[in-house]
Amino acid sequence: MPSRRAAIAMTPSEVEHFLETSKKLHLATAGRDGYPHLVPMHFAVIEGKIHLLTYGRSQKVLNLRRHPKMTVMLEDGDSYFQLRGVAIQGEAEIIENDMDLANQVAAGIHLKEHPEDAPARDESVMQQRRTKRVVVRSDL
Repeated sequence: MPSRRAAIAMTPSEVEHFLETSKKLHLATAGRDGYPHLVPMHFAVIEGKIHLLTYGRSQKVLNLRRHPKMTVMLEDGDSYFQLRGVAIQGEAEIIENDMDLANQVAAGIHLKEHPEDAPARDESVMQQRRTKRVVVRSDL
């Protein structure tokens, strides 16, 4: 008899669709004091990896420089029986000074936030998202 967990687990294609259609996730890093540092983030999936765009001096980046393990969680649903989520653990790679990749991540995030004007992305918004930022990448 299959377990309850197995019966409600998402298939790989359902997880992929969930990642494609979700706009934000929650990122957990390990703080210096050992407590989790948990923050909401917009993200893009590029070549099968989660990509975040954030300030290079942010607390989450400082935490990842010390200890590169991270967990992300995506969730959906309002009532108990509608709740669903995906948690992914991985090693963070911090990528600095790669404007092409930063552009891709910013465009992916913008597309999720504003699918109606994806072809005519506002370059000033894109530039603002790249200034003083690094890309954090992790496998799924």
